[in-house]
Amino acid sequence: MKPATRQRSRIKDAATSLTDRAARWRLAADRLDKTAEQLGLLRAAILNAVRDAKAPDPLARMARFEVADDGMVSVAANKDGTGPAQYKSVRPDLVDEPTLAALDGYARLGAASAAAAGSDKADRLLNHFLDNSGSETPVSVDAMLKDMDKFRSNADGEALDTLTSARNGLPSGYTGPVIFQGEFSKTYRPDNTNNPDWFLALGNFSYKTSGIAVPSDNGGYTVSYRTSVYDYYNFDSTGWRPWPQVSNLNDLHIAGRAQNFDTVGTSSVRTFHRN
Repeated sequence: MKPATRQRSRIKDAATSLTDRAARWRLAADRLDKTAEQLGLLRAAILNAVRDAKAPDPLARMARFEVADDGMVSVAANKDGTGPAQYKSVRPDLVDEPTLAALDGYARLGAASAAAAGSDKADRLLNHFLDNSGSETPVSVDAMLKDMDKFRSNADGEALDTLTSARNGLPSGYTGPVIFQGEFSKTYRPDNTNNPDWFLALGNFSYKTSGIAVPSDNGGYTVSYRTSVYDYYNFDSTGWRPWPQVSNLNDLHIAGRAQNFDTVGTSSVRTFHRN
């Protein structure tokens, strides 16, 4: 190749490179402008949410930067006498001691029977109650979602409902990521026939979902979320009966011989796409 031809080729290559680079810069600038616009919309909405006590809950939650937690909530003493405030509220006398000892033995026999029947979760939580520490105890929400199809379906539906509520509370024109977080207002009770271990372990429990939806190239959202579970492990009072009943175990709690506790857990991240 002649020198002049090589020179023209280098000039052409350089021009092409500059053109490509300019195109990339323009694209980057457009994206930065779009991001700035979206952040401006979100900033204005968040400031309004902070100033306005009547602002939609999703915006107020975003203003406080509450994304996801470990499922912990505080529990007030239950009105039926089975709450935290009732722990060690009664001093047993000599007449009560044989009854409490029998209740303790009854409970430990129940835990052993649950273990023998393969109900390891019920066995673990009942023994923790009898250990009398009152410490918070985790449960595997991943296992709960795997074992209970209906609960998994309910959790997926709760995630979509919470996301929709969060999106509806955002300013018009905002198309960026959406953070959403539910409340412990949903409850689920495992089926005694299909999921006896979870039924015996937790009974009725509360759950919520929290996560983030990120816009995808096709106009939809990629949703990533976790499900959190909370249950206050106690034995609801059903009133005195002349025969033994499970609710009698609350007598161990109020006598300080066993202790109710918080049960919490959060799942791994679950992801799905939504148009």
